[in-house]
Amino acid sequence: MQYRSCLFFFSLLLLCPSCHTWQRNITVGEVSYSKFRYTGRERESEYAYSIGMLAEVARVNGLMYKGYLHLRGNGTVSGGILAQPVFLCETLFPENTWVSFSPEGWLETCALPDSMDIQGFPVLGTGGGVKGAHASFYPSGDLRLFFTGKDMEVDGIPCKGGLLSYIELYSGGRLKKCTLSRDVVIDGILYRKGSGLKLTETGRILAE
Repeated sequence: MQYRSCLFFFSLLLLCPSCHTWQRNITVGEVSYSKFRYTGRERESEYAYSIGMLAEVARVNGLMYKGYLHLRGNGTVSGGILAQPVFLCETLFPENTWVSFSPEGWLETCALPDSMDIQGFPVLGTGGGVKGAHASFYPSGDLRLFFTGKDMEVDGIPCKGGLLSYIELYSGGRLKKCTLSRDVVIDGILYRKGSGLKLTETGRILAE
């Protein structure tokens, strides 16, 4: 069974050599790349169909990008690095921010080059790029999930900061989920530091 799976995989590679090798100094759809490859996903996939290193700053889907650019099969951007500041989700995102968009065109995630406030919350920046700490958004544009550089209170709940603990919000900004940064008593019940806390949109505790 394992042999057949391997044989099928290598057959796909032989049928589509450009899916797994970089092509150098190529222009695709009026965009110039220093290197470019297809990911091997189906053209209709919601994820990146191609990945390329831009040869120069390029305007794609109305925004200016530099560095690596991830595109879907229909030409929409699934992810890229901003070459200039842009205003999205009530926030001015700086150059070098990594942004990724849904197939419908709304901002799904970002990775900031430096820490900054987004919709009143201190969001951690880790240099930008696809591998940085990401913040995510609702289709409405409201902040959904983020990392922060230090412990903070949200709706009176002490939430732990750092790269290992995220804070999740409801659309509108109410706290949905976090890891406690210290012991806390809520409605007469003690919740220990390090516990995960989940709340309803009205602030009632759902789980420890």
